[in-house]
Amino acid sequence: MKELIVQIPEDKLSFFKELMKQLGLEIKEEATIPAEVVSAVRERISSIDKSSLEDWEDVKKSLES
Repeated sequence: MKELIVQIPEDKLSFFKELMKQLGLEIKEEATIPAEVVSAVRERISSIDKSSLEDWEDVKKSLES
């Protein structure tokens, strides 16, 4: 079985959902994240040197100038 991810304009979403239901297709509104990906991200977050982090507002200002 194949899995597709589609982007639907907000004003067409109810039509699309009804079409999928009529065709007997499953609609998942949440993405499933594999456990190994979650684990890898958590490991990266825990290994961050917090002293090297920058304040978002400062970064944003530097990008705007």
